[in-house]
Amino acid sequence: MTIPSRSVTGFAAPAEREDVAPLGLALVAGLLAVAVFACFLRVRRDLDGARADLGALAEALDRELRRSRHLAREVELLSAIREVSLIANDDVSFTRILALVLKVIEEVCETESLAIYLRDEGGTGPEWPRPRARREGGAARFDAEAAPPDDAEAALVAEAWRLRRSRRRVEPERVSIATLLSADAEVFGVIVATAAAPGRGPDGDGDGDGDGDGVAALEAALEALTKHVALAVRKPTLYDRAVVDSLTRLFTKRHFTSQLARYLAESRRTRAPLALALFDIDHFKKVNDGHGHLTGDLVLAEVAATIRTTIREYDSAYRYGGEEMAVLAPDATLEGARGLAERVRRAVEQKTFRTDRGDPLRVTISAGVAAFGAETAEPSALVAAADRALYEAKRGGRNRVRAAGDPPLPEPVPTSPAEGPAFPPPSVTAIDAKESARAGKKRASETSSPRPKRMRSARVE
Repeated sequence: MTIPSRSVTGFAAPAEREDVAPLGLALVAGLLAVAVFACFLRVRRDLDGARADLGALAEALDRELRRSRHLAREVELLSAIREVSLIANDDVSFTRILALVLKVIEEVCETESLAIYLRDEGGTGPEWPRPRARREGGAARFDAEAAPPDDAEAALVAEAWRLRRSRRRVEPERVSIATLLSADAEVFGVIVATAAAPGRGPDGDGDGDGDGDGVAALEAALEALTKHVALAVRKPTLYDRAVVDSLTRLFTKRHFTSQLARYLAESRRTRAPLALALFDIDHFKKVNDGHGHLTGDLVLAEVAATIRTTIREYDSAYRYGGEEMAVLAPDATLEGARGLAERVRRAVEQKTFRTDRGDPLRVTISAGVAAFGAETAEPSALVAAADRALYEAKRGGRNRVRAAGDPPLPEPVPTSPAEGPAFPPPSVTAIDAKESARAGKKRASETSSPRPKRMRSARVE
């Protein structure tokens, strides 16, 4: 039997297809693997490129962030400089300017403590600057309370003052920088700023900008501020020379006249209360005659200091003339002024004064107060009313406060010569007894045998 070739071929085809199928699958798998690997390489290349792009973008972003922080610091510094300038223009109170300036520097430089050292004006004090203000823990302290906490700060100030340039002290935890205060080519003070060491951040958490750059940035900011701080601090110093009495550190009578007119004009416009208190040191001539004018100056200065520390913050004290002092009390009624004057009188009475030799001395003051009203709306009328009240306090025995409108006191009983002077008491010092005896002998000799007056020849000088 003969089998057709077509039938034979058709019979063998399924076996051949079985041999070819695995090979095709392997080929397809290989091609697929090659395609996947090529995709992987392409993705990897793209990822590497993206990573590089991200790195460059991160670097650019970091540069922009640093630039933004730098610009923010510059803006903050310019705002601080503007604020310091406004402080200098708007205020002439020395302590208020110091307090505000220290607060601005603290906010900009993120300091832990700040101190301002100033040389005494007028050449009477030491050449070395002394601490005048300190800000620490959000509070400001002045003069005696502004003393340095340790010898390290004092040494840093001394080094900066001696070398006439900024100095720094860098420690692991903090950095201190001393920068000079100067105006008109004259160095007159030092500012010391202590802050957390750069690289640690203000809370020691490691958020700083790096040691070298951070210290340099802090020093640059401090130096930029001190140029304007010096002018702000200098302004009240120059202003003080014009309106502050050098002995008592109270405002002058000329300034009193201008301020009284201004306060009265404001009271007439707004009907706001205003009071005036006049103070006079009792028996002040006996202080000068018995203990010398140096002791008299000491008494004047101490009484003035007592008035300044006793009155309210927004009251103002003036040397009205000689041993008379005045206080202008805005928003104070007559009774309020009486209470203020009584506090001052009591503070002076309780204070122990000293002569130039260190001997104890008792000092008292009398006061007269008056308030703004229909009959005291003009400066001369208000001063006259307070002056009449002061006279009544003197006539009533001294060491007391009288107010305008108080009923007159009875005539005092005259003191007999045997009782001696009412001020100061003989127990304080023996000099008064000697002086009284000499004065008594002199008066007795003059009354018993008066000398004829001698005619003097006219002389043109």
